[in-house]
Amino acid sequence: MFFLEKIPQDLQEIWSEIDSVNINLDLHKDKVEQNKISIREAEEEANSIESNIEALTNKKNQFFVLKIQLEEEIKQHYSRLSSVLNASLKDKQIIPSWFMVFGYEKNLDAYQEKVKNMTGAIFSMESSLSKVSVDIGMVEDFLSDSEFKKDGVYKSISKKESELSASLDALEQFNSTYKQEITNLWHKRNQLELEVDAETILTYRGARWELPLYKPCEGRLSSPFDPKRLHPVLGYVRPHNGQDIAAPKGTPVYAAETGRVIFVGERGGNWAGLGKFVIIQHAEGWTTRYAHLSKILIDNEKAVKRGDLIGLVGSTGLSTGPHLHFETRKNDIPYDPQPYLKSDEK
Repeated sequence: MFFLEKIPQDLQEIWSEIDSVNINLDLHKDKVEQNKISIREAEEEANSIESNIEALTNKKNQFFVLKIQLEEEIKQHYSRLSSVLNASLKDKQIIPSWFMVFGYEKNLDAYQEKVKNMTGAIFSMESSLSKVSVDIGMVEDFLSDSEFKKDGVYKSISKKESELSASLDALEQFNSTYKQEITNLWHKRNQLELEVDAETILTYRGARWELPLYKPCEGRLSSPFDPKRLHPVLGYVRPHNGQDIAAPKGTPVYAAETGRVIFVGERGGNWAGLGKFVIIQHAEGWTTRYAHLSKILIDNEKAVKRGDLIGLVGSTGLSTGPHLHFETRKNDIPYDPQPYLKSDEK
């Protein structure tokens, strides 16, 4: 890689150090995110088990009600059978079959049929009662297993929450330890990169998206990001997809981050209101836009470094006065630039 000879050795070392810090930071963030995902999955499993326990409990209660009903019906059938047997003997209307030798056969067939039907009904209900008792036992086994699983899941959640707390502490400790170090590395890198052309940096380091962004213009925030802003010129609600920085005409405008210019100039249609503007492509689908410029100082398709001069503040397009309209977009979706900027970054 003889092209690396264009890049000072100390700059290469700083790039490596910054990469190392960022890799470790990403590892900490990934661990935090994995713990959060793991907890969410465990909570979903716990909720599913809770719902299953509730359904099983309802089914068990239904079986208990059915069991009580069957036991009561069996009791009543036995009572009626006993009454029939006692009445028949008392009234001497029906004599047991072993008395047939004495010639008492009156109503014997009808009696036997009645007793047979009643005992058959009792047998059927007792069979149903036995099945219900088995079903209750099975439901109780399922409930026991579910309760055991639930306890295990909640113990797992408790453990995962402890792991999340530890990973958050580790991330906070890492940020605290390396915050000043990474800031110092950035400043050293920025100074060394002044000696290297943008195309070389873009070739070997890519169009990184590093926060906070370089402040694109000195001035006053006159209009923040607002999806429901009343347009000052058109007079109706129209999304304000960036922020306006009021500044005198001719104030320098800088690239917020290293990237490649993918548009310079003016456009018609929905773009007409931007006047003269620049779009820079960065990593991970990010772009930045700089609008209402009085003058563009960069060519299309050129590589630019973080902090490079790209234009001058103006009032071209739909504008009530000199200002820079600055946008941050990812995959063409606008995001509020303010969280990505830092007031003392320069």
